[in-house]
Amino acid sequence: TSESKNKGIAYISGLKAHGGTSLYDRALFARNWLRQNVKPNAINAVVILSDGDDTTSKITLEELEKQL
Repeated sequence: TSESKNKGIAYISGLKAHGGTSLYDRALFARNWLRQNVKPNAINAVVILSDGDDTTSKITLEELEKQL
């Protein structure tokens, strides 16, 4: 709905970057969570908002790519 869209835009507009990004770890976590919580007949997707600078992940980009 347009109300949901406006709420989403307002939320995203209020996000602040603070560093300490575990981008690769969180992307893998999101993928695993989604696999366990698939909803039939729905759009099952993960949207990641990031500056792309992973600073604290335990896995590498190459390890993440292999698992995706």
